[in-house]
Amino acid sequence: MANNWAFIIWVGIMTLLCNICSGKRRELVHGKYEWRTAWFWAILIFIPITICSAQRGTWEGDTGTYSLMFQEIPSDLSAISDVMVSAQRDKGYPLLELVIKSMGGTFRQMVIAIAIFVSFAVVLTYRKYSCSYPLSVFLFVAGFEYYQWMFNGMRQFMAVSILLLCTPAIIEKKYKKLFLPLFIASTLHMSVLIVVPCLLITHGIALNKRVGVFIVVIVFVVFTLAQTGTLNDVIMDLMSETQYDSITDEFVETMDSGTSIMRVLVYSVPVLLALVGLKLIRAENDPIINFCVNMSAVSMGIYVVSMFTSAILIGRLPIYFSIYNYILLPWEVNHIFEKQSARIVMFSLIAFYLAYNYYQVAVAYGQSFNFGFLTLG
Repeated sequence: MANNWAFIIWVGIMTLLCNICSGKRRELVHGKYEWRTAWFWAILIFIPITICSAQRGTWEGDTGTYSLMFQEIPSDLSAISDVMVSAQRDKGYPLLELVIKSMGGTFRQMVIAIAIFVSFAVVLTYRKYSCSYPLSVFLFVAGFEYYQWMFNGMRQFMAVSILLLCTPAIIEKKYKKLFLPLFIASTLHMSVLIVVPCLLITHGIALNKRVGVFIVVIVFVVFTLAQTGTLNDVIMDLMSETQYDSITDEFVETMDSGTSIMRVLVYSVPVLLALVGLKLIRAENDPIINFCVNMSAVSMGIYVVSMFTSAILIGRLPIYFSIYNYILLPWEVNHIFEKQSARIVMFSLIAFYLAYNYYQVAVAYGQSFNFGFLTLG
């Protein structure tokens, strides 16, 4: 978190240099030639985040917990059966620890490998699908996603990263290719399976009837089940029948700490802009943008539900969908608005996310917002 301001400034400076040096080239993306940021600049813009994530201390996020878990794992592969039996859920992660440790690897080496893997997934996906890769990375940083998922929530973000790498197969509806990657991802964090039924909603035109039904269901849940507390009982019953039965107590303890309205509003922005430009989006009928709009709508819906349940448990599910917001937002700015208006909207979006970044650091986490020569908060 100490480097938060530096990441933002770095992305800004590298973006200017990238533009000055004409760091884009034409590439074929799903049958269409598009302008994309060159690999050199794409890596250069993102690399400080990877380095700091790989070198983070055990006091950052839940890294200390993962460090203790690694220490408790045996270093001999012959103990694999004991490790699998003792793991209550998500057995793929302790298996990964066991394999690395049996090869003489250290916890730091594992963290470095994971940081490189998740960074590769983010850079590859945003570079391929975003019409403005630098803006996508800026939003990823300013939206505080980098800290919440690369400095914290490491295991779940590995599952998210596997999903990102499956994006081409999802767009092309090659579902057979998803089976093995999603199975592996589910052994790291079973919550990734929420994506499977949602694929039925997210395919098709932007904000289609299925998405409409989903929103109606969310409204029903919020104004009936959530308001009466029945929703929490339903969630607990569902959890009690899965490997997550062991965390029902944690769910009860966090039921009163729902997601903040500020976060829900921020993650609603892409959907609201999509409503403004819905005719244009449907006229373009770009399968990537249609998919991103619908994923964003699902993300918003889950966030609304998490306002009335638990930000820690339910509020962590939308990342599988909201990660695509940063492909959608640059497209919306560049395509929905006229050139002059687009500039105003883009600068407003940047200012909005900078303000949200300050809120996350200074208010949500209660840390000083440090610019080196000036400390705010």
